[in-house]
Amino acid sequence: MADLDPQFVSLVESTLLEAVDATTAGSAAEKLKSLTANESAIPAFISIAQTGRNDIGMLALVEARKLIKAKWETLNPQLRDFIKQQLLTVTFEHTNERSRHLCAECIAAIVLTDAEPEFLTQLIPTLNNAIQDSVQQTRETAVYTLYLILETELPTLVENAGDFVSLFSRLLTDSSSQVRIDSIRSLDILGQFLDQSVDKLPRQHVEAFQASIPGMIAIGKDTVVSDIDQATTIFQIFNSMLLLDEAVLGDAFLLLLEFCTEVAANASVDEDVRMFALNCLIECVDYKKQKIVSNKLGPKLTLLAAKIASEEVDAEEELETEDEEHENEESSSNALALRFIQTLANELPASQVIVPFFDAFNSMISSPNQFERRAGFLIIANCVEGCEEHISSYLPKLMPVLINGLKDPEILVKLATLKCLNNIIFTLKDEVASHHEQLLPLVIDTIDNTKSVMVYKYGCRVLDSLIEYMDQDTIGKYLEPLMNKLSHMLQEANTSSLKNVIVSAMGSSAFASGKMFTPYLPTAIQTFEPFIQNAGNIEGMSNDDIELRALTLETIAVMAKAVGSEGFQDYASQLVEAAYGALSSESHRIREAGFAFIADMAKVFGTQFASSLNNIVPLILKSLEQEEPLILADVNEEEYEELLKVYTGITFEKEIAIVALGELASGTGKSFAPFVTTTLEVLTEEFKNGTLSEVSLNCMWRIARSMYFASKGEDFKYPKGILTELYVEPTVLELIKHVRALCLENLLEDDDDYTNCSILENLSNEIDLMGAIVVMDPHDGDQSLFKLCELVQAILARILDESEADFIEDSAQLYKDCLEVLVSLSSCLEEGFEPIFTKFHPVLVANSTVKDKEFRLASVGALAQISAGLKQNNPKFQELLELFIDRLTNDKNLDVRGDSVYGVGIIIENAEFNTSPIYPTLLSLLNDLLSKTDRRAGKLTSSAGEDDEELEAKLEVINRAYANACGCVGRMALKHPELVPLPVVLPILLNHLPLENGLEENQPIFNLLIKLYETKSEIGVQALPQVIDMFAKVFTKEAERLKLLGSSTIGREEEFEGLNHFPVEGLKEKVINLLKFLDSEYQGVVSGNQVLKLVIA
Repeated sequence: MADLDPQFVSLVESTLLEAVDATTAGSAAEKLKSLTANESAIPAFISIAQTGRNDIGMLALVEARKLIKAKWETLNPQLRDFIKQQLLTVTFEHTNERSRHLCAECIAAIVLTDAEPEFLTQLIPTLNNAIQDSVQQTRETAVYTLYLILETELPTLVENAGDFVSLFSRLLTDSSSQVRIDSIRSLDILGQFLDQSVDKLPRQHVEAFQASIPGMIAIGKDTVVSDIDQATTIFQIFNSMLLLDEAVLGDAFLLLLEFCTEVAANASVDEDVRMFALNCLIECVDYKKQKIVSNKLGPKLTLLAAKIASEEVDAEEELETEDEEHENEESSSNALALRFIQTLANELPASQVIVPFFDAFNSMISSPNQFERRAGFLIIANCVEGCEEHISSYLPKLMPVLINGLKDPEILVKLATLKCLNNIIFTLKDEVASHHEQLLPLVIDTIDNTKSVMVYKYGCRVLDSLIEYMDQDTIGKYLEPLMNKLSHMLQEANTSSLKNVIVSAMGSSAFASGKMFTPYLPTAIQTFEPFIQNAGNIEGMSNDDIELRALTLETIAVMAKAVGSEGFQDYASQLVEAAYGALSSESHRIREAGFAFIADMAKVFGTQFASSLNNIVPLILKSLEQEEPLILADVNEEEYEELLKVYTGITFEKEIAIVALGELASGTGKSFAPFVTTTLEVLTEEFKNGTLSEVSLNCMWRIARSMYFASKGEDFKYPKGILTELYVEPTVLELIKHVRALCLENLLEDDDDYTNCSILENLSNEIDLMGAIVVMDPHDGDQSLFKLCELVQAILARILDESEADFIEDSAQLYKDCLEVLVSLSSCLEEGFEPIFTKFHPVLVANSTVKDKEFRLASVGALAQISAGLKQNNPKFQELLELFIDRLTNDKNLDVRGDSVYGVGIIIENAEFNTSPIYPTLLSLLNDLLSKTDRRAGKLTSSAGEDDEELEAKLEVINRAYANACGCVGRMALKHPELVPLPVVLPILLNHLPLENGLEENQPIFNLLIKLYETKSEIGVQALPQVIDMFAKVFTKEAERLKLLGSSTIGREEEFEGLNHFPVEGLKEKVINLLKFLDSEYQGVVSGNQVLKLVIA
């Protein structure tokens, strides 16, 4: 090639000089762009790098690298050869290290881009020779260049991986630290080569790689005490190596783990280096969990983390720093050790984490060192999610320790205890809340005796959680001191973040206490007023400030539901105005809170709120016109986060706005009618858009239901059977038809089980509430009903086809929802359901004996409930009776047996054929069921350390079995009293009363008792003391239920629905009449009971 034109080189150099000058950089960029069109630009840049100023030279090499990547293949071969030689010279001769590295990057770019492999073939020996050079700079440059070439991952390099491993393994002992570090980097890449081709390359290459790891670790040990930057690099490399397959890394992983363990445990090592080691250990657990478990290293790692977590911390910083935005970004080895513990607890078996920790726990919390005591509680806090079951079983022993932690003389330990309690309550809920009498005063006392921001914050969180799970009578004991303390704290708090947790705790207090909160409302409203002034304006507000405003609005709404319309009336007008202001805010979060407030006002004031509809409904519909931004795949991370924030904000706001529409319709009734058409159009579009389809469908059905009851009255009972005449207004019919059509058009439209479940649940619920009009009407006959049944059949067929022999877990809920629709139809249509049942009967019967418990239970339960719906119109009496007795006899699951015995009772009650031959067998089976259930209940009651939630679930199954068995006995005795040995059966029956759940079974039981005393049965007379005692308990529970209904927070009614011992209309009056009869017949036997005396008064 001809020599470079000096004038061109000079022009390029002068342009580069302008480029590094801020005043001329803009124009220089355009000049450079035109100069790079010249094919001499690359050698010119390299020449300038060789002779010019370092800053100009480095910029020149950056430009050269860009051009090589973009134009290399367009250059003529002679020029390419010239550039290669020129670069090699500059790479090894330049005095500036950064420039040498940039030259090496240019060489690597040529290797990656060059279509001719000869250059690489010639280059490798050249670099190998340079690596052997006695001059350190030459070796460093050669190794760095080869490292960059390896990064290209060209196939030729992979084929020679073994030679490279041998080369870099030898270089691990080079006198140059830079050579050693770059050798480790190169070995990291070679490990990836081996990982990708482990089955194709000779095994000795892998063994050579594994043999190099001790040398890498030796370098790591040197760097952690001498060079933090190099230590950072080494830990990054070790993290990368953890991704290698077991076949490549092998037992060398254990050496890496041991190295990280030693560094993390060494308190004299730089803090940043220890954190690198801890992060690497966390990665070890994430990626090599099985290796750790099989080598039983969990206990060692757990105790290491505990030791680090026990080191001294800055107490003032921990007590006063309120930086929640970065609370998950650990800034010390102490904090990182706790995250390490959390990872261990989540990933490893409890036997290797929490069990060995508990062995050390007592010594930690009894240590004179406050930092060890602190660590003990914080480790439990970080283990509770991953080791929930073991901590739950240990809770009886742990609670006294937590109580002592709240009494610790050091505030730092008290804070740790509060954090521990916060996490335990969040995970285990009721188990801890049952200890409220001990905990609540101590938490309040802890808050009282400190000024620490973080103690306030976590103290309030614990209070919030404890209060949430308290019953009304319990919260009443603490309400006054609690509200006084929280109000005082709120006035003293100087950050919005702290105010948020205090406001939340006040809301929970109101929710739990109901109308008892009324005396505290004025002070609360007065304290909250500054937070919601000018509610729509967010200028100058932080995220915490915005959250405080939103949370305050939501909390005031909770307080309104607690005290009711009468207690809140004086404040309603001004606060609704504040909510209007919130609805005009630029903040999605504040608008969301405004809609939530409006929804709750509709609940509280009902029809009284109708005057606000003209103002509110247009604002809601305007909110629903917003479009969520599209989140494209090619946006950067920052743009993605921002778009996601907007998308989420709009979605949450719209969801609450839709809920508010439903509440407004439900609360204001007929007054909402003018808004139905427009609202339905908007909600239909939201349903079709998909993002908010479930909440939109729920709202549309709620509006339809509201208009139905507004026109018919809340007490209207729809006619049972196939629909023969219209029983709703034409406008209501059109509304129902519209939502029905949406359901049928979209059911099974795609494979989204979530949407299908939502549609089926809505249909089942609305059929129960509004009757056959939901699925048919006189104008289209049974077309919609027929289509619904076809769709349910298709869903069932798909589920059973997908699952083959074993049912898949994800289909269980969809299967149950299909069956719930059938149950609702049977109850609604009665005899009209008979032909439908004939179609579905074979599927349900077949699935009543399958292996999968969920499907078996759903099928047996549905058949029993369908039998109850069909009453005397069941075409399969005999077959179902045999099926239920078979399940009662042979099924090992108590749930299934309980549903079977319910089904037997229903069949006996309604069958028109003689069921008396089965009585002896059935009575024996019932006795066996009750005996086994009694034994199971006894074991549960005496079990120590049982998870409260799990225990409650098991007891619910047992109590349901009792209810169904007792109900069956009642039905049998009512049908054939002569076949039931009441002298034996009645005492057993009364021993299991009153029922704890399944209270609908009280109907046959109470009817049996009424019949006994109407006939003046001697058996009844003998059992009278037990009967009186049982009814006293029933009416005590009924009084408690009515008290709760009258005084609890609005919206909690559903919690008390299952507590009604008189679920059938007229049953309570019949029982009271029986009690009056018994009192007169047996000389005041009832009025002698203090509870029943008031009942019959």
